[in-house]
Amino acid sequence: MDALRAVIRPGAVVMDIGTGPGIMAVQACQLGAKHVYAIEPGEVIQVAREIAAANHFADKIEFFEDVSTNVTIPVRADVIVSDLRGVLPLYSDHIPSIADARRRFLAPGGTLIGREDRVWAAVVDAPERYSKIVGPWTRDLPGQDLSPARQKVVNEIHKMQAAPEQLLTSPNLWVALDYMRIENPDVQGELTWTVKRDGTGHGIVIWFDADLADGVGFSNRPGSGTVIYGSLFLPWPEPVSLVAGQGEAVEQLLLEGSEDDLDGAEDQLGSTGSQRGAPTPRSSVRVAYQAISPAASAAKRTFRIFAANPAASTDIVPKSGARSSG
Repeated sequence: MDALRAVIRPGAVVMDIGTGPGIMAVQACQLGAKHVYAIEPGEVIQVAREIAAANHFADKIEFFEDVSTNVTIPVRADVIVSDLRGVLPLYSDHIPSIADARRRFLAPGGTLIGREDRVWAAVVDAPERYSKIVGPWTRDLPGQDLSPARQKVVNEIHKMQAAPEQLLTSPNLWVALDYMRIENPDVQGELTWTVKRDGTGHGIVIWFDADLADGVGFSNRPGSGTVIYGSLFLPWPEPVSLVAGQGEAVEQLLLEGSEDDLDGAEDQLGSTGSQRGAPTPRSSVRVAYQAISPAASAAKRTFRIFAANPAASTDIVPKSGARSSG
């Protein structure tokens, strides 16, 4: 809401992508917007229409029951507001939808809300969350080997609420997503951490800081409270004992991310806005870890995390030296 107050001026044309119940569309009118294009493919758009009418803005808000990539409007918007993120800004069609809207709808000199997301990662000590994920598959039933199921759950994405004191390393920036420039939804980068305290690493926790307008933003970083997003947790195949200051003790993480719909985890990870059905390529996230350094040097390992097209590869954990083709 503060971001809208910071950028909307009387007479502005506003586009609200993923309007949901229409709260931001109505507020834009209250701030003096001349016309609002509110886009929402879900049935909640009926509620948005009723809320607009109840607030006497039905004549100023034009609703589109569709995804933004299928919509056309007669004029360009001075402000485009959206929140299609999930637990990370790589959720679903978020980046392709924003890039398309910027090219086709934003007026010269116009403003996007949000402007930039910065994605961070750190090694986390999370025994309780880890136990809930692997616990059911750790003890074999009589006569049954459950290890294939355990391998799958540690190669999936999970949501968690982490506290700052659970971090074993300082946060490192993975990527900054500048929505006024971004085109490609694929991101990759290599991160190196130095262990700052003794503990047991159970995986990587990833979060983002959102820059919405001057002085306005939010974050789902550890310790930020029970925000709707939570943080993303990528569990390791096995916990790793780490020691602060142990020689060249580092953790290296190579992440190859992609625009993805977080297959199989949408109910768990969810987004605040809806923009389903846009005609963009999808891939599902799979996580693979490969210890590069000798097992004796447990504090120095390389882990590769990649997005793999399930149609192109069924391998979840590649063999030594393999990499995802996706």
